[in-house]
Amino acid sequence: MAGCGKTVLASEALRSAEILNECFPGGVHWIRIGPVDQSKLLMLMQNLCARLDSDHSRQPPRNTEEAKDRLRMLFAHQHPRSLLVLDDLWNSSDVKFFDIRCRIMVTTRDAAITNMVGGAKAKVRISEGFTESESLQILSQWTKQPVVHLPPEAKEIFHLTNGFPLAISMIGALLRSHPKRWQYYVSQLKKKNVSKLKTKFEYEYPTLTEAIRMSINNLPDELREIYEDFAVFHEESKVPAQVLCILWDEEVGCMIFSSKTYFVVECWKLVTNNLQLYMSSEQACLVSGSVS
Repeated sequence: MAGCGKTVLASEALRSAEILNECFPGGVHWIRIGPVDQSKLLMLMQNLCARLDSDHSRQPPRNTEEAKDRLRMLFAHQHPRSLLVLDDLWNSSDVKFFDIRCRIMVTTRDAAITNMVGGAKAKVRISEGFTESESLQILSQWTKQPVVHLPPEAKEIFHLTNGFPLAISMIGALLRSHPKRWQYYVSQLKKKNVSKLKTKFEYEYPTLTEAIRMSINNLPDELREIYEDFAVFHEESKVPAQVLCILWDEEVGCMIFSSKTYFVVECWKLVTNNLQLYMSSEQACLVSGSVS
């Protein structure tokens, strides 16, 4: 899910000079991928080659396969023991072009992407929601006041957002500029009016709505259609498995093993556990609007 802190955690993990000197003396090379087509991917790879290559007279690679070979050579001969960070990798088909025999860190919403490359791999699952204590600490840092001095609305904000990191950070940044608007932001959350919560810091999505919409749009067509089926249910309603069986013409016994069920369980966990507010309003509106 967008906004759960993958990029922030990756960058924070690389702030230690001791770790960098010991593990990656060749340096860290960061590239944001995002949702790209082949031409945009080639351009990103060409730019990376230009940054890494000490021979500035060399012509840029003409295609992604040539760029892959160039990067393998550059990391092997000019930048050994370095780290390549592929930030916000969306498509599993893109990762194969970076299977270049160097150490790589990937931030992605799709853990299955790592199945496309060989070598030793370690997955780090990111918690998609802050605890109450963590949320209050973040709000404390943004507003520059001790946790014990935070108003009661701070805990309300945590419960209304269910600790969603992007929401907590956005509201914290807004409160730094408008320290007397605690109650206002609580009221906006209660009204499910999250489109008015806009970032006050550099982030690729200007509002929470955009972050949620991008995550939905990134789903494969078949899974997006399944997700949009939620539009038939009332917000905050509990949907028994038997109802989903009828909706998707599945046998109850098969639901446990079907790909649809796995997706729905994961999606429903994301909605109810991490984005309860947004499925109640913003996601419900987005889903309903897309099928209306």
